[in-house]
Amino acid sequence: MKLRNLRKILWGIFFIGAAAVVILSEMGWLSLTAEVTLPKLVLSLVFIPIIIESLAHMNFFGVFFPLGCLAIIYAKPLGILKQMGGEGRHIYLPILVAALLLSIGFHMVFRKKKNKQWDGKYDWQNNKRAGENLTDNRVSSKVSFGGGSKYIHSQCLQEAWLKCSFGGMQVYFDGAQLHPNGAVVNVDVSFGGLELFIPKTWPVDNRINSSLGGVDEKNNRNAVTAGPMLVLTGNVSLGAVDITYV
Repeated sequence: MKLRNLRKILWGIFFIGAAAVVILSEMGWLSLTAEVTLPKLVLSLVFIPIIIESLAHMNFFGVFFPLGCLAIIYAKPLGILKQMGGEGRHIYLPILVAALLLSIGFHMVFRKKKNKQWDGKYDWQNNKRAGENLTDNRVSSKVSFGGGSKYIHSQCLQEAWLKCSFGGMQVYFDGAQLHPNGAVVNVDVSFGGLELFIPKTWPVDNRINSSLGGVDEKNNRNAVTAGPMLVLTGNVSLGAVDITYV
């Protein structure tokens, strides 16, 4: 079983369990208190998978902000209100500021090391930065605070770097040919949407990780095994990747 399918199953089990908690509490089989009400419990169950998923991908903003929200929700039973000198909205700001500072600090200390530097198009030969290129064996494109359609025309595609933040980008691979040993497409999507249009005759191995985002495959097809393999990898954070086979 692929890891991606296993994650779907685990999340499905989690939400089924969450539904059971709601039903049991309504039937009176699960006792709640004034400090732990049903809306608070349901909201907590929403934050838990976000924290787990973010922690798995070292997305510390997705860890500490939900933890901060949980601290605010359960401030009274945890004794936070008493320690902070009373009740009221004045506790929200310091907790959220602390969550922001912790997220930044942990990100700087434990951030993942990137294998290659990104700034539009990476010059593989001279380790220098250059402009966008969509025709070489190794191609790249970047969209920030905007949108655009990109057409890959490589005759022997080996690797592609696609970065999309605060915008939308459509990338078409139907005009490209894969290297005999296959190719790798690296995606980096945050606060944006990336659409990949891939020939349906290509074998594809989807390894894209999503954190507070989604990866969707359209035009379902039978698994293709003949020919060079296209491997999709990278990360999606607070964004979406749509893969359409054409």
